[in-house]
Amino acid sequence: MKKFIYTIVGLISFTSIISCSDDKETTEEGLTLKSEKVSEDRMKGDVPRDRIIYSAFGESANLSVDELIELYKEDISTANPDYVTNLKNMWLTVIKHRLMKEATEDQKLFYIKESLAIENNLAHFTGFYTMLATSTSIDRKEKDVMADEYYKKNYDVIQQLQWKSPEDKKKKEGELIYAKRNYTNIANFTK
Repeated sequence: MKKFIYTIVGLISFTSIISCSDDKETTEEGLTLKSEKVSEDRMKGDVPRDRIIYSAFGESANLSVDELIELYKEDISTANPDYVTNLKNMWLTVIKHRLMKEATEDQKLFYIKESLAIENNLAHFTGFYTMLATSTSIDRKEKDVMADEYYKKNYDVIQQLQWKSPEDKKKKEGELIYAKRNYTNIANFTK
């Protein structure tokens, strides 16, 4: 029995030593356990916690829209492709609310162009279409082309994603359709 207890204590000690060692130990492939975890998270598109966006969340009320846009550009310029879409969407969430209240025409154009350039923009249908409809520097034909391009891109993404349920998929499709319809109504009204 004592031998069994000593074996258990020895295993626990050995496991503790391995768990507490720093990440300099590598596997045969040369990857650390930590980097394997980072890679796994990145495959999911997780945005690393060291990105500027996380500090900007708390400070956004104290920053001008121009300052937020500059921080966005700085953060995006050093982002890896595996999470850049999610990072951009996080930034546009922060910036969008400020732009709705106090945007210049140049800032609206920035938001519109960035929204069009993102691989998917499932979180910002209403914001995009509102900015597009109220922009005064884009003519109606060009707006309609942008609106259709945005719609098609996001509709295709909705179709390709694996949803928890058919109802969730249908809800997201409905949000996109509703936002585009509202764009058309606002654009017709602001001719």
